[in-house]
Amino acid sequence: MRYSRCINFTLLAPSIWPLIEAFSNTEKKEGYERYLCKTSQNTGIIYEVFLNKKIASEKLDVLLGDKL
Repeated sequence: MRYSRCINFTLLAPSIWPLIEAFSNTEKKEGYERYLCKTSQNTGIIYEVFLNKKIASEKLDVLLGDKL
């Protein structure tokens, strides 16, 4: 069974959108997919899809802000 996580965020400085988009757009690997969606000038959603819940519990870098 696949597992997904949706992270909503607000930017205090909307001018950094280009930097975020450069590092965190769509990523697809074996057992992992990540999508970045800009919902307004200073808000967005990161949607992650994992092969299973175990992998999701081990991959916390985006959730913790270690990697965008």
